[in-house]
Amino acid sequence: MTIIFEPSVYLVTRQAVINKELNRFLVDHNFEWDYTSREKPGELAIEVAGRLCYLSYGTGRSDVPAYFKNILDSHHGSVIEHAVWGFIFTGISRSLTHELVRHRAGTSYSQLSQRYVNEADANFVVPPAIIGHADELSLWVQEVEADRNNYIARVERMLKWPQFQAIENRTERRKAVREAARSTLPNATETMIFVTGNARAWRNMLELRLSSHAELEIRRLQMKVYERLLEESPNVFGDYRKILLPDGTFEVTTENLKV
Repeated sequence: MTIIFEPSVYLVTRQAVINKELNRFLVDHNFEWDYTSREKPGELAIEVAGRLCYLSYGTGRSDVPAYFKNILDSHHGSVIEHAVWGFIFTGISRSLTHELVRHRAGTSYSQLSQRYVNEADANFVVPPAIIGHADELSLWVQEVEADRNNYIARVERMLKWPQFQAIENRTERRKAVREAARSTLPNATETMIFVTGNARAWRNMLELRLSSHAELEIRRLQMKVYERLLEESPNVFGDYRKILLPDGTFEVTTENLKV
């Protein structure tokens, strides 16, 4: 059994702009627009969409940071939905994902299944508030280990019951047992989840989950997400400011809320 103290964030997908098709569109409609200096595919997708609304290819604001500042200032949020990133999160608890999946608009989720996956070797995520308190951590480790052992024992017992022995398919038999046994696993059980979201959805998530009012574990995760998204698209996520809180953690704020 592994005790986990920090989440891991893996940026695994981003979209690509098909230059050949974009060039064909520009030529077909007699637009002259040099976009070759754009280095971030997500930002280019947003700019293509934004300029389409006003047919401003080759006209209007040519400075990229100024262009995106105008989008955020004017709350033209629909165009930033065209930039999409996908992450895998590990080292997070079931408690966290219960909150995470509430963000539905503009996001997609695929999470580890406790019915199909054997949790006999489950890991557990320490609540951030317990970190640094040795006595409480020791007690917590004993508790989650007992929960895991109860899960293992229940699976072994139930697999011998006639009603489950009668299920010929091994996978279906174990799935039926695990869905009952998992009920005693704690919210601290580690899970993994693949999350894809567009830029507007990620901004909404950051604003809600990087607030001082948010639960500490999800705030810790979202800070790592924010740092990766800032690298990916400084013009879309660069308006946020980190603020140090009394407990040593951070929240973020922006003048462009709810774009």
